[in-house]
Amino acid sequence: MLRFVIIAFVSIICLSVTGSCVAGSIHKKPASPVNVWITPESKSRADDSVSFVVKATSAIYSQQFRIQVEPPTGMTLNSGALVWEGSLNSGETHELRFNASLPKNTPVAVTATASIQTPTGAQFAARAVYRSGVAVGVLNKPPSKSTFRGGRRVVEFPVR
Repeated sequence: MLRFVIIAFVSIICLSVTGSCVAGSIHKKPASPVNVWITPESKSRADDSVSFVVKATSAIYSQQFRIQVEPPTGMTLNSGALVWEGSLNSGETHELRFNASLPKNTPVAVTATASIQTPTGAQFAARAVYRSGVAVGVLNKPPSKSTFRGGRRVVEFPVR
């Protein structure tokens, strides 16, 4: 009888503090409601420019949604925009397109960040990086592996 009372008491405390008593949920990192991807769409051999598309989505509605591309040193913006701000409905995707010239013979990283602020003031963000050392044609293939390292999603593409 005493054992049942202790188990019931612990369960009540667990439910009142966390809202649930799912085993292992304490150690799981919460997922961000924001996702972002940056992908090269095409590359011009004539002027070495690359057209990019940045796609961002949110699992929650936000009036303050922001997509920003951080250009690396030496990148020249040819067309499009590197920043977008506006509202985004839950589950909706917004695309930001731009064309840029990247420095030749120098590996660079183009970083895209999507962030939101909820009406209660909570802030969430996600970041994606395009590295210029990866061939554009290779990225048209589906990823061979997707893992999480250091709290960040890593997508690996085949190179042959």
